[in-house]
Amino acid sequence: MPTRSTTVAAPAVELVPDRLYRLGGVVPIDGRLSWRRPEVTGFEPISAYLLLAENNALLVGTGVKLHRELIIDQVRELLGDRALHLYADRNEADEIGNLAALVSEFDVEHIWFAGAGHLLKWFEHDDFGGSAPGADRVTVHFLMPADNPGRSLIRELNRPSEVAFDPGHQLTLMNTRLTVLGFAWLYDRGTRTLFCSDFFSEGKLDTPDRSPVMSADERLTLDEVRDHIHTRFEWMADADTGPLIEDLHKFFDGVEIDRLAPYHGTVIEGADQVRRHLRMALDVLAAPAAAPTSTQETTDHA
Repeated sequence: MPTRSTTVAAPAVELVPDRLYRLGGVVPIDGRLSWRRPEVTGFEPISAYLLLAENNALLVGTGVKLHRELIIDQVRELLGDRALHLYADRNEADEIGNLAALVSEFDVEHIWFAGAGHLLKWFEHDDFGGSAPGADRVTVHFLMPADNPGRSLIRELNRPSEVAFDPGHQLTLMNTRLTVLGFAWLYDRGTRTLFCSDFFSEGKLDTPDRSPVMSADERLTLDEVRDHIHTRFEWMADADTGPLIEDLHKFFDGVEIDRLAPYHGTVIEGADQVRRHLRMALDVLAAPAAAPTSTQETTDHA
């Protein structure tokens, strides 16, 4: 059962003992989140994830600027004398809003980036002097999945497909067409965790003090998942979803996953919950596109 650390006002949540932690805070769902329907209410976890190895640590995502001090405090509590590495796969503020602050606060020397665009441009829009650190200060490792079908079109064919942040621990980029704003999902075999960016992000909280980890007995309905997917990914209404379904089957058949860790929405914990949400996602993709429903009918996917 996930546990909380004790000294930070809003402590990190331990997902795998002494190895993996969920960091970040929550925000109200009040019509201002573009990926939620206007009438949806509750609270949205916005997360980053800290993975600890012997001598190094990897922060997957950096959280939003609203949670800057919280994220810094949570990292500081857990980091110890490890060197901090940062990973990002979307050049978007909800994922890398604290990039510059973390680089400055923890003397980060390595950033692993699997997205598009010039990541370090974010420093020019922050409170750190208006310029990005040079290559002598920070090394940016540009990544690409080994099986990305567009790889042959990319000029730099030698981009790594693994995040080797520690000699004894590396994570693998997984290609899927569902990663609209990034090249890949990130998979950690050691903790059986899929860092799934902005997909599988349907879970929310009724109150802000609830755990950001979905419990084993929580049951979202198929309608709730459908409404969220069609709101977050409007383009799916006009898409040929066959290749998306094929990708999901291929991906999930090849790895063992105990949790889904999105940047926003609750963590989906446990192999049974993972399979249940996968089945609902596949059902949504297989069904003809329809407008989001106004009622939430209970659909059994247990």
